[in-house]
Amino acid sequence: MDGLDAILKNVSWFIRNNLLIQKKWNPVVNLLKEDVGNDLIWVKLHGVPVTAFSEDNLSVVATKLGTPLMFDSYTLDTCMLSWGSSSYVRAMIEVRTDVELKDTIMAAIPKLIGEGFYTCTISVEYE
Repeated sequence: MDGLDAILKNVSWFIRNNLLIQKKWNPVVNLLKEDVGNDLIWVKLHGVPVTAFSEDNLSVVATKLGTPLMFDSYTLDTCMLSWGSSSYVRAMIEVRTDVELKDTIMAAIPKLIGEGFYTCTISVEYE
């Protein structure tokens, strides 16, 4: 892996609190804004059960909206330090601009006792 690939893969750049997405460029790429098919948004997910509070499980839930890029530091601390759960999960998600935004999502959550899953409705707030 050369230096460019390492930077594109492993580094998130923020300028004035906005995430800068980096992708390889070539001379035939059209850089006009109207040709952009994706957008980045911060979302808050309300009503996420405590059993889903791991980074992997939250990523699966966030995938219902688009491509999860990152969670805020408070959400990650809640997951990694086993603080339980927060009143919401905050994530940056790449969404397609041609798809209608959802107010709620249904998620299958692992049961704490026994095997299997149960479904729950999670409300979505867009920032």
